[in-house]
Amino acid sequence: MKTNFPETTGFSGQFIVGNRKDPLSINAQLMGSFVLKRAYKIMGDSLVPDDAPVELRTQDEVSEDTGLPITFTTFENDMAVYKPKADLVVRGFYSSGEHCDVYVTENGGARDLWFHRNNIPADLTFGDDTTPDLDALENMFGWQQRQIGNRHLNGTITTTPPDPSDEDLSNVTFNYTSFDNLFFNFYRRDFAIGGFPKTEFLPGSLIEIHRGAEIVSFSLGSEQVSAKLFIYDGKSPDKKRYWCAKNVTDVRLDTLIVSPQENTAYVLWRGTWDFESYPTDRYRMLDVKVEELS
Repeated sequence: MKTNFPETTGFSGQFIVGNRKDPLSINAQLMGSFVLKRAYKIMGDSLVPDDAPVELRTQDEVSEDTGLPITFTTFENDMAVYKPKADLVVRGFYSSGEHCDVYVTENGGARDLWFHRNNIPADLTFGDDTTPDLDALENMFGWQQRQIGNRHLNGTITTTPPDPSDEDLSNVTFNYTSFDNLFFNFYRRDFAIGGFPKTEFLPGSLIEIHRGAEIVSFSLGSEQVSAKLFIYDGKSPDKKRYWCAKNVTDVRLDTLIVSPQENTAYVLWRGTWDFESYPTDRYRMLDVKVEELS
């Protein structure tokens, strides 16, 4: 299948296929997905698109041998096939003794507290209360490690390859009776407030990151991302003007990674659909577009 992504410098996109748990059953559901990434510079209270080329992160970065009983992911890849909720990471910017908060205000609506930590000693240990939580020691709000809670597979991998130890899970089959789709989300559960985060970041949302009295705030861009699939019907001439155009209806800005100390950020839009809605040999083109709204 041909894929068209925005050619503007600063965007990067990729089409992927993978399994999630069918929300209506206990079975696996094969999903088609695209990921679109854009990088920004934080300038004052705005995000300014970065004209430098941006690459999708296809592999995790993990800690070197620390002598601890677990391996820490220090930067997770961008390639989740699906996310039921939005992910937010504030890299670095941690200061012991300072309370930390992230507020999100959507389009002039309610100012919601999405993440909070008090920086108590329990925040800085992992699992057994004795192993240092290297992520919490480094990042204000970092990555939920895959060894914890609904990110722990608990032996639910039923087939290999690939070897699950390499954490390349794109082609792994799961026992979906016990699998939770929140596995695909990496936001820190222990610092999330109530029902937050929501399922997406809306265009123009105000993001406020508080470290004690220090505040970093900016508004997200107003870009609107849309996508169409072009499907051959199997009867008409196999030419573009005869292909059936189908909208990808589930397109969300579901990931925001902020690096305040570097004054940079990037976002990910993700579009998903039931890949088996159409025969595999009928897919002809995925066309992803971005409209820059004022």
